[in-house]
Amino acid sequence: MRPTMILNPRGDAAFSNRARVLAAEGLEDAAEMQRALRLDYPGAVVHERSLSGERDPTWYVYRDGIWLPDDLP
Repeated sequence: MRPTMILNPRGDAAFSNRARVLAAEGLEDAAEMQRALRLDYPGAVVHERSLSGERDPTWYVYRDGIWLPDDLP
């Protein structure tokens, strides 16, 4: 099952598109996504959200390893 991804920064279309393409290719887990993204974005970090009762995977995908406000590039 493809994860729901919360991408940051949202305004970086190239980063968002790359993450979506990788997810569509069927990466197994958040660690694999992080490794793949770091080929183009060395600071990328991917965390899987773990909430009790949540069935579908959700990944937080950060281009620069931290959450950035939308008004930053």
